[in-house]
Amino acid sequence: MLNSVKDEVEFLRELSSSEFRDFVSCAQNIMDSAPLARKQYVLAASDRSEQRQRFDEVALDNRAKLKQQIARECG
Repeated sequence: MLNSVKDEVEFLRELSSSEFRDFVSCAQNIMDSAPLARKQYVLAASDRSEQRQRFDEVALDNRAKLKQQIARECG
């Protein structure tokens, strides 16, 4: 999912390939801690477009907390 937004987010565009892989890995580890029901909601999407939309919804559920955690652990 994050690969598809790399060119859309300035911070991500500025990362080297290695840094981007590390960032994606860290962000995936954080998303792994999302409640099971929310992960299942994303995976139950009918296609990749809907899955991306649902992923964004889940990521924004608690956006402030998630952004702080990513900045702290992945920055």
